[in-house]
Amino acid sequence: MSSLKFTAFSDMHYRVGMYSTTVADLMTVIDRAKTSGSEIIVHCGDMCNNYTESPELIKPYLGCGLPVYGVYGNHELEGPNSMEMVTPKLTNDEVVWGTEDGKIGDGTIAYYYKDIREYRIVATDTNYSFNPKTGEWVHNTTGSWGPPAGNLQGNSLGPVQFAWLERVLLDAAKQGKKCIVLSHASFNGEISGGTPDWVAVDNLFARVNAMKKGTVIMAINGHYHTNRMFRKNNIVYFDVNTTRNIWWQLQKEPHYVEGQGQMVEELDDQGNVIGEKWRDFNTLWMADNTWFCEDALSAVVTIADDEISIEGVESKWVYDMVPEKAYDVCEPRISNGSFKVEF
Repeated sequence: MSSLKFTAFSDMHYRVGMYSTTVADLMTVIDRAKTSGSEIIVHCGDMCNNYTESPELIKPYLGCGLPVYGVYGNHELEGPNSMEMVTPKLTNDEVVWGTEDGKIGDGTIAYYYKDIREYRIVATDTNYSFNPKTGEWVHNTTGSWGPPAGNLQGNSLGPVQFAWLERVLLDAAKQGKKCIVLSHASFNGEISGGTPDWVAVDNLFARVNAMKKGTVIMAINGHYHTNRMFRKNNIVYFDVNTTRNIWWQLQKEPHYVEGQGQMVEELDDQGNVIGEKWRDFNTLWMADNTWFCEDALSAVVTIADDEISIEGVESKWVYDMVPEKAYDVCEPRISNGSFKVEF
């Protein structure tokens, strides 16, 4: 069996003036991928809170020189961003989309898979919900960061996508492919706010692994801004921590003061980087809700022989400012981990 090495990151929440993440943070992730010898880069959603107004981020990402594979988070469609515009920016590679002909079409189907030797990257979209009035499953819409009002079972795959996932994994079992499943909401069943589909997905994973041991070997998600990884039923579950926005809370609580901030890119009207400038954190409109870490977090994942290893990043709270309400797995790091998996 050949090895596979890739770099994973999640939840950059990039948008000028909103959070502390910068284009330089993305370049840190890309540079790490290249220096580590990663073949690909994956991201687990909420990369950008406004794709339309962020060419300075999207262009270098898609043009980074490595294949990239991403999924929708619940913030990808904020502002004027439509699926038609965002879906083509999830990947820069030729993939098999979940459409009838496997092509991207109008972008309203955002789940896909890609085979890399004996590995299969399966990118899902956990942004469907059920409308009890119409009896239909619908995707989150433009200008939203969650299900339409009144809808039920948010963070779902929906029955059409679940049937597609079943076909893709059963096919992988027949072909002897080893699957890394990407999502935004978690399939691991251990997190409050995970997808309502986790029991059905758990049963599906068990079924295909009984058919062929080691078909699903890893499930990677974002969304929760937590440092968490474990092995269950011969599958490694990995919650990829946010790139910088470690703790977020609904209630505003001013904590950064004038003079506390960072150097950021200075952009022209076309989104070209033309220099640097200082920006105080307290000028960000989400600063009072968010506590940042000093370093851009990512993980290098290596699958070799019967082991999956994760090499994270150790950081610290910016200005040593620790949020009082943060829970244990909300911390400024991605830990290292090593897990045996039977193939």
